[in-house]
Amino acid sequence: MLTRLLTTGCLFAWSILVSAQSADNSPAAVSAPLNISGEVDAYYRYSGNGISRSAGDYATAYTTDHNSFSLGILNLQFSKETGKVGFMADVMIGPRADFTNAVYSGQTLSFFKQLYVTYKPSDKLKLTAGNFSTFVGYELIEANNNLNYSMSYGFSYSPFTHTGIKGDYAFNENWSLMGAVMNRNDTKWDSGKKYVAGQIAYTEGKVKCLLAYLNGNDGDTLRTGQTDLVVSYQATPKLALATNISTKMYAPKNGVSAPWTTYILFANYKVKDNFTLAARGEYFTDPKNVYFTAIPDQNVAVTGVTFSANWKVDALTIIPEVRFDSATKNIFKNEKGASVANETSFLLAAVYKF
Repeated sequence: MLTRLLTTGCLFAWSILVSAQSADNSPAAVSAPLNISGEVDAYYRYSGNGISRSAGDYATAYTTDHNSFSLGILNLQFSKETGKVGFMADVMIGPRADFTNAVYSGQTLSFFKQLYVTYKPSDKLKLTAGNFSTFVGYELIEANNNLNYSMSYGFSYSPFTHTGIKGDYAFNENWSLMGAVMNRNDTKWDSGKKYVAGQIAYTEGKVKCLLAYLNGNDGDTLRTGQTDLVVSYQATPKLALATNISTKMYAPKNGVSAPWTTYILFANYKVKDNFTLAARGEYFTDPKNVYFTAIPDQNVAVTGVTFSANWKVDALTIIPEVRFDSATKNIFKNEKGASVANETSFLLAAVYKF
């Protein structure tokens, strides 16, 4: 019954969005400017283990190469908002895009990070229909939106994008609520069962809190749910702190439920207007080997510590970064093919935002 109600609600909201878009043919709508923005990035990475990471070595998203000058993405965002309606066409090309949309490799759908329309029936309510970036986690897909160039384990194993319909409602300047019905994570189209999700946000002065939850069926035999908390605090004009705690639960139809959990701390200090230092510490635990499936012993945990600097020259940001990963089991590989428990890596990235 709940599924039917949600589906009916989605179809109704979608019809409102389509009608609103087609009805807004006023001169103001036609003459409103098209906003274009984006980024280009590239990097060099060197691993102390002397080998690139592969999916089997439990790589984090995007930065897997060793001793290589590598490409990130070309990201182009086209958006327009006229009165109550708007749209976003967010296109990305390159290895970062290939990883994000791996399920659509070789298809034109792999070029889209976001593609949606919006409708604001009131100042408090905004409806979004289409494909949009995830609301889970503190980090974002675009390199220019993160002070650390490499990504955390929590980000890498969480959804990147969703396709469906969501509504954001602002009760007042402090509290807001989001509800959504979506396809399975990271799918652009899906005729299967749906996910439901919600997020509550609270902002008060220097503090912002986001609590999200999503739950759904991945096929007929597995149900997954994720709870995600992000708290950020602007301690001083120069110092910003944040934490991200996330747990993802896997519940097989005829099996034992198993979770992974990540605890991440972020600290950013602005030394000068054009120079910022950033640190990230993460403890990722997988007690039932949900992701570390190739390890014979269960209860694998990984600690990752990353230090980055951001030096801005006009629209260009140079990011030198050093990272230390340590696991409780030998999950990494070295150049001799031996299994080891640690990896130290260095990278130098260049990110141009326009």
